[in-house]
Amino acid sequence: MMVDWESDDDVSMVPGNGPERRFFPRGAVIFKEGGTPDVAFIVESGKVDILKSRDGKHIVLGSIPKWGIFGELALLDGKPRMASAIAVEDTVCLVISRESVSHLLGNAPRGLTALVHSMAN
Repeated sequence: MMVDWESDDDVSMVPGNGPERRFFPRGAVIFKEGGTPDVAFIVESGKVDILKSRDGKHIVLGSIPKWGIFGELALLDGKPRMASAIAVEDTVCLVISRESVSHLLGNAPRGLTALVHSMAN
């Protein structure tokens, strides 16, 4: 599979009601290691690999199957992305914004909020 690490041109929106969905064709880079986090994703269909770059090579840390979530820790700790994510096959993801997470945590019991933040750090 060829991955175009420089282009975001293959990414398009999937129309519909409800949460935002993004379509990523096979090989599309969803986000890059070191990037600034603004959203997390839930895989609605397809599959995503999480990759780390070391000495010019890409090491697969894990695969995210249907209904798996990825990119969420960066929304909680605010640090740059620790790895890259690519679509292993044509993939549709639900998008979870930083604002949505903040809203949910703002309405959660204080103890739960503290637990979530401690898990992220």
